[in-house]
Amino acid sequence: MKIYIAGPMTGYKNFNRETFILMAGELERRKYQPLHTA
Repeated sequence: MKIYIAGPMTGYKNFNRETFILMAGELERRKYQPLHTA
């Protein structure tokens, strides 16, 4: 199942990319296909 990850980017260090990448990794471990803009 594909899941789109959305969240705040403006005003965060490096546009909050670390959080997006960490969440994508967690979703991949749960067998999802994460999509995000980071």
